[in-house]
Amino acid sequence: MTATETNKLIALRIAKSKKTLFEAEQIFKFQLYEASINRIFYSCFYMVSALLLKTGKDPKTHSGVRKLFHQYFVGKNLLSEKLISFFMEISELRGDADYEFENNFNEAITKENLETAKNFIAAIEKLISEAT
Repeated sequence: MTATETNKLIALRIAKSKKTLFEAEQIFKFQLYEASINRIFYSCFYMVSALLLKTGKDPKTHSGVRKLFHQYFVGKNLLSEKLISFFMEISELRGDADYEFENNFNEAITKENLETAKNFIAAIEKLISEAT
């Protein structure tokens, strides 16, 4: 893949991340908390995949994205521990929202994750823009 193609794909992933976050916000308004958690996760996932692509990595699985994110960004002081932990936690919550029949998603939990996701996405986008 050429540098131009890579940059285009990064831009597409960033745009998809933002669109998916917007979806999460809209779904939240209808009190569809499990669906909102799903979209929150994917908005973060797309942004992390854009960041990894910027560093030359393009994992093809959810676990690959989580593993490489952890490998390349934990302990580097590029993100707060809260935001790093958030990505791992929202991944687990997404699994619960999608596959568990008894969970405790409510307005407060979902709203907190939505707000943290906004900060997470902004921080990751900043890392992408600062990367050489």
